[in-house]
Amino acid sequence: MRTLNRPIIDRLSRVIARGQAQGRFRQGIDPVEIHKAIAALGMFNVTNQYTFGAIFQRDMERRATSAAGATSWRT
Repeated sequence: MRTLNRPIIDRLSRVIARGQAQGRFRQGIDPVEIHKAIAALGMFNVTNQYTFGAIFQRDMERRATSAAGATSWRT
C-alpha cells in the first residue's frame, strides 16, 4: 500500500514546496495530512449520499453540470 500512495505524496510535496518558496503556503505542512484531508472530502460524499438524500429529499446520485462547467446537485 505504501508504494501505491508514494507518487501522490511526492507530488503533493513538490506542490507544497513550490507554494512555500513563493510565500503562498506556510511552513510545516505535512503532505500526508493534505492527502488524508482530500481523501476524507471525497469519501464523505460517497458514504453520506443516502443519509443526505433522505434528510434533504434529494437524489444525491444525480449530478448536473451548469453551462459554466461547475458541477451542482439537482433536486
